[in-house]
Amino acid sequence: MSYNVYEIFEIADNLEVAGAEFYKNAALKIDDDCDVKALLNELAALEEQHKSYFHSLKKRYNVEEIEGLIDLESQAGSYLKAIGESHIVHSLSDILNEEVLTPIRVLKIALDFEKDSVVFFSSLQSALKDEEEKAQVAQIVKEETEHVGMLTKKLKALYSV
Repeated sequence: MSYNVYEIFEIADNLEVAGAEFYKNAALKIDDDCDVKALLNELAALEEQHKSYFHSLKKRYNVEEIEGLIDLESQAGSYLKAIGESHIVHSLSDILNEEVLTPIRVLKIALDFEKDSVVFFSSLQSALKDEEEKAQVAQIVKEETEHVGMLTKKLKALYSV
């Protein structure tokens, strides 16, 4: 299936929504680890902020204007079209249905999600034509990369206990 630019922004929005929901729900399912719960709730709030950017982007431009924002013929654009709504979004909700979710398992899943998000948003940044929008998405890439660092630090702390 081929996606247009508006649909790419929908996918980006869906990634942020899925991440926020995963973090909120995982925090509720984790037993007795206040530090991990606090981190998950913090990450949920950060994903909500990113979601707001994509909502504002869709409000700021009409569909025709959005179509001109991304070069879908570039290598990055091809990647964005190919990823569509792949396993990234769907696998998060499936994981929450598992009976046993340890803090380490949740953090590893979150780390994989954040790494996938960095790749997706880096590709989006590369494919964007508008410099202002590139800068906005670059900030999201930076923040998603910081999420990877936060999760990695927490995982290392749990493994050293």
